Amino acid sequence: MSLVSRIGCDWAIRCFGREHVFDRAIRALRTLEEAAELAQALGVPEDKAAKCISTVYSRPVGEPLQEIGGVLLTIAVLCESMGAEADDILEIELRRVLKKDIAHFTKRNQEKLDLGLDSEVVTTIRTAAEIEAERLAAKGCTCLGAKDGHLAGCPLARSFGEHRKWLAP
Repeated sequence: MSLVSRIGCDWAIRCFGREHVFDRAIRALRTLEEAAELAQALGVPEDKAAKCISTVYSRPVGEPLQEIGGVLLTIAVLCESMGAEADDILEIELRRVLKKDIAHFTKRNQEKLDLGLDSEVVTTIRTAAEIEAERLAAKGCTCLGAKDGHLAGCPLARSFGEHRKWLAP
């Protein structure tokens, strides 16, 4: 983790608490919020943003680290298209938030929590593995729980290939 990332994480823990900062569902919601604010700032209409979200949620669930890579790559390309350096922008934003009182961010965060934008919103959401297992079962997969991918007798063995990461218990 870079120095700027460590400082940012320490700042977030002071503002929101360790449990909140390491709640991945909350982090994902905050990332979505920032992405929506960025889209709004760049002139993306609300109906296009809503259509984008609907499209994403209509697809199979992705792998979190790969999706983070996609977010970071997209930001890097956007920064380049704007003639800006992503690392510089991150440092500038970190300096900006560090100048503000922690109470400011604590209050803003509480307002979001009061709107229901917390992990309770997503606690009933299944893991990617559970969603994929359900999708495969609906298509006739007989290998749920198999550690070596689809078994020879599974009707999906040829059409879906190996699914070790999804099917392992």
